Amino acid sequence: MFRAATSSIRGKAFSIVMVSVVAIAAEKSLAANLESCNASRSACIVASKELITGDRVGLFTSDDRLVAFGRITKMSGPRRIVVIDKAYSEIDGDERVSLLNNVTDPASIEDLYTIKRNKGRKMVDVSVATASFSVGSGAAGTETTGAWIVRSWKDLELTGRAMFSNVSGEISQPYVLRDYLGQESRGVDVQNFSANVYGGLAGVGYTLFGGSRFSLRGEVDAGAAYVAGMVGDSDMTSDSGFNTKMQNGFGLVVRSTATAMLNAGSWHVGLNLGQMTVQDASATTVGISLSKSID
Repeated sequence: MFRAATSSIRGKAFSIVMVSVVAIAAEKSLAANLESCNASRSACIVASKELITGDRVGLFTSDDRLVAFGRITKMSGPRRIVVIDKAYSEIDGDERVSLLNNVTDPASIEDLYTIKRNKGRKMVDVSVATASFSVGSGAAGTETTGAWIVRSWKDLELTGRAMFSNVSGEISQPYVLRDYLGQESRGVDVQNFSANVYGGLAGVGYTLFGGSRFSLRGEVDAGAAYVAGMVGDSDMTSDSGFNTKMQNGFGLVVRSTATAMLNAGSWHVGLNLGQMTVQDASATTVGISLSKSID
């Protein structure tokens, strides 16, 4: 009895494996390339003698990511019309059309296939970060930015970004005092300092693997910033005698950021590592961002 049960289990497992192999082979053998699509990409024409009316088919990229799925609705000679039920990203016309043999419920498609997600033409982005400034022996601060991003030629992303940063810490300078007898005494003058930085920047970015679950994005920006700061009880100027590397007033700001992004539909959560220069002071930033694709 035990041997019979074991043999039955093995037989069922073998049958499941064979069915899966046959289904995959059928999908590959029934694959065909798109010929054309209408302007709205709601229907496409494919040349195939194997596909028939009623077949559910998927449109796949060359690396087997699902772009869209639909059904064969009409046949005319060797040509079939595919009406698109759902598109996950833009259909560019180079996709491969395959029969979805193993799909019984359209709701299960996203669990069975790797989806190519649309990157979106526009995106809003908000990020917050901690900042370490190279002022004195090192000063701590924060950075908050908001951006409007537009995907343009060759998928380059044109960026307009507003930023606010603050920094505070201690800064010191040595001093020498002489009394009326000419005796010298040396010491170190330590003062607290703080500064706010308000900036507007423009730049360019690029996203690798933008249609995948995880992607990498780089951005470089440049612009102007206004600095308002204090050293002790005095304004932060060159007359203070302290090397703060920043002075009150306008100056150049340059910013570069690398972001690892988790993509969930039109929402994107990122972990950022950046480098920023404000006037002559540099800062390293580490933070998080939340973005949303508009279309």
